[in-house]
Amino acid sequence: MLGDPRPGRRTQPASAETGWVLAAGVLTAVLGGALLWTVGAWLDPATRTHTAGGPVELLLGQATGNVPVGGVQLAVFGLGLVVLLVVAAAFVVVVRRTQKTRTRIDHLAPKMAKAREFDALTEPHAARDAERLRALAAGPGVPLAKLVYNGKRLYASWEWVQIWLMGPRAGKTTSVCVPQVLETKGPVVATSNKRDLVDLTRGPRSRTGVVWVHDVQGIIGEEPTWWWNPLSFITGMERAEALADIFVSSATSAGATQDAYFESDGRRLLAMLFYAASVGGQAHHRRVRLGPGPRRQDPAGPVA
Repeated sequence: MLGDPRPGRRTQPASAETGWVLAAGVLTAVLGGALLWTVGAWLDPATRTHTAGGPVELLLGQATGNVPVGGVQLAVFGLGLVVLLVVAAAFVVVVRRTQKTRTRIDHLAPKMAKAREFDALTEPHAARDAERLRALAAGPGVPLAKLVYNGKRLYASWEWVQIWLMGPRAGKTTSVCVPQVLETKGPVVATSNKRDLVDLTRGPRSRTGVVWVHDVQGIIGEEPTWWWNPLSFITGMERAEALADIFVSSATSAGATQDAYFESDGRRLLAMLFYAASVGGQAHHRRVRLGPGPRRQDPAGPVA
């Protein structure tokens, strides 16, 4: 039902009925030509009397020379042939343009949901929902795809959470992530384990706002243009303990048993180290490098 032709998508496979379709087209053309020839003979005064026996008798008589071929008959046949050729050419153009935008699943569209069942995802409804959320400046919603039936764009609400399950090389980045990042007019936070998302979106997004890249794992190989210092949250020992709790909870497995002495003392020690680093201004002299790769010496001090 959904279709959004983009790079990497395969087109509709050739149908096994193509030969029959061509044969039917040739037969239709032959019958249409015979009908035009007969109509022209009936309109021509010189041959009208010879049409009583039917088109077969007329064609045989003119083929053997027993029945003359009139000028009106030739004019009607030629004009009708031109009209048929124009109609056939227009039909071919429409079919070719349609085939360019079809994908390999479009033939299944009649068996899927109907277009009216997606009215809640079309732009007018999505825009009203975005206006309710006061997010219309960012666009009507998150772009999803286009309907095969009528080509209307579909949008997800800004409140929704999307999960796309797709195999390798199926177009997750080019068909989903990149269009959503580029077509969204509001702020976007995007993460990826490859550099292609940054390369494909940084240029267009920079025309409408500032783009920051935080390459903590050295995937792109450039210095970060922004970062967040968690120690800036600490204004006292209570906040240091709260930050330590966040770090400890994230590293503790669910249901794990805790030691009454070492766990509490370790948590307290970590909070004190956080507080000391904040008070001593160490956040401005050290950087933490996450992920694999060589450890890089910071000119202002040793690597943490």
